[in-house]
Amino acid sequence: RWSRRACAGAGRRGRDVDTRPPLLMSNTATWLVDAVAAAAGVDVHEVAPTAANATMHASRTVASWVADVGGGRVALDFSGELLSLEHVRGPWPEAHGLLCGLGMVLVGQVVVLAYYVVRRALGAKTIQLKSPPGSTLAADLWAHASQPESFGMVYGYLTAVWMLRLMPPAYYDTTARVNWLHVLAQFLVVDAFTFAAHLLEHNWWALYRIAHKPHHKWINPRLYNAFNGSPMDTLTLILLPLLATHQVCFFVRTWSFIAFGTLYAAWFTLIHCEFRHPWDPLFELIGFGTAEDHNVHHLLFRYNYGHFFTYCDRIAGTYKSAHTVNKYRTFYSYNHLTWNGDADADAATTTAAATCIAVLQSPVGR
Repeated sequence: RWSRRACAGAGRRGRDVDTRPPLLMSNTATWLVDAVAAAAGVDVHEVAPTAANATMHASRTVASWVADVGGGRVALDFSGELLSLEHVRGPWPEAHGLLCGLGMVLVGQVVVLAYYVVRRALGAKTIQLKSPPGSTLAADLWAHASQPESFGMVYGYLTAVWMLRLMPPAYYDTTARVNWLHVLAQFLVVDAFTFAAHLLEHNWWALYRIAHKPHHKWINPRLYNAFNGSPMDTLTLILLPLLATHQVCFFVRTWSFIAFGTLYAAWFTLIHCEFRHPWDPLFELIGFGTAEDHNVHHLLFRYNYGHFFTYCDRIAGTYKSAHTVNKYRTFYSYNHLTWNGDADADAATTTAAATCIAVLQSPVGR
């Protein structure tokens, strides 16, 4: 930040910039060299008798070190006791890719809305026997758009990581077309991270209580319960997996990232739908996540932690097909489940299932 302000101010005045940092930065550079040398088992003071010569020796050994710092690409070079900074690029990236991405995500959500309106108007059967609690579409949309953990946090995250250059340099290349293999790679990676984060939330009670429990108040979710929960849940289950995915898929270009983001938001919303989708039989066949799979998760709590694929759940033994589950919903409230580990949660689920089966087999149930 210091260097950027100095360069910007000097540029307006039309003179050269003294980019030498304060003495504190110089001392920090010397300390870093000593620390790295000590970790490597090298006594730099035997090679160079002074700290200044040590840093010069390090700069000859490691000719240049380039890293992205803050808003610009900064070349860090140890020379003498001073650490020089030279901006290679401007402080902010072009916003064209960001705006296109945000716009496409919004377009994708409009398409999902149109599809959902048609399904509701046609009276599609719900996945679970008992329909979700009654609600108007306007109320659902308002809750979906107004919650801070919904579009506010997601759009804020995308803006921040783009403008602060927190993504690999390839993401800012707007010249390449969509590479669908790159899109698939992003989905596979983000689903693995999401699975791990979701499993952690369900097995770490303190995190579950403050982050994920508000989302699980819906045993029988609606489409627009997808992003409703808590800001901590959005951070843990969406933003951190996305940030990790950017670093792993460092080869992705702008338009492949935009395609991924658009489909990600749409798919994440659709798996929370109360209706079975026409493409779900194909998705089941190839191991893609479906609305029924995620309804099983909301209903039984201990299964189907993956969102976009079932591969991680199958490997971990936590996958349960919707075809093996009675699609019930009793008056037994999820809030009555006592979280004391797997045994108690499974026992409570078994009790609820037994109650439901008894009701269905009774004369009244028939």
